[in-house]
Amino acid sequence: MNFNCLLLALIFYAFTLSFANNFSFIHLLPILLLSILYFNKINFYKFFKKLIKLNIFIALISLSLIIFHKDYFSAMLIFYRVNLILIFNVLTTSSLTNDDIFKNLTQLKLPWKIKSLLIFSYKYIDILLKEKEKLDEALKVRYFHGKTNLISYKTLAFILGALINRSINRANLLQDALTMRYFKGRFYTLTPNNINYKDIIIVLATITIFVYGLYPL
Repeated sequence: MNFNCLLLALIFYAFTLSFANNFSFIHLLPILLLSILYFNKINFYKFFKKLIKLNIFIALISLSLIIFHKDYFSAMLIFYRVNLILIFNVLTTSSLTNDDIFKNLTQLKLPWKIKSLLIFSYKYIDILLKEKEKLDEALKVRYFHGKTNLISYKTLAFILGALINRSINRANLLQDALTMRYFKGRFYTLTPNNINYKDIIIVLATITIFVYGLYPL
């Protein structure tokens, strides 16, 4: 999906849900269209895994409203709003590979300094997560089980230090590679990510529910 269309669709969708005072099936329209149009690209296992993790915090907020304020409607409305926005975001990111994200970031209608900042931030986060996965695998091989004792704390501190050190080393290697290639603050791709009919359908769907929210029938 084209990132310019994605941001436009997300703005309309988030604004619509932020000011929604009731539940409506029309709010599900962009999510259903995303699921149908990008069905082959979406990794549903990763999608549900991310959604469950993110929902823990949302569930705690909703429960606090129910327990302390006895406001069941507001709790359900917050859970409903945030979940639909999260599902929309996670579905779009689940349908994109790292190469797709890179190409989309380079073609955002933003100044190159901001685009470069976004690209490097994404790359360094990706490096950090990959190094974390390697260290997690090393701990599993050694049958490490975290406990509330000094050895566990020392092990976790060592893992954190190793993670930071490896990430800095990888970042320095990336910087050296860019310096050798005479990087001037711009990235170029051979395959432009043009807007297609799927992007237009998603944007039109979000604009439709935005207008419906302003002028309900």
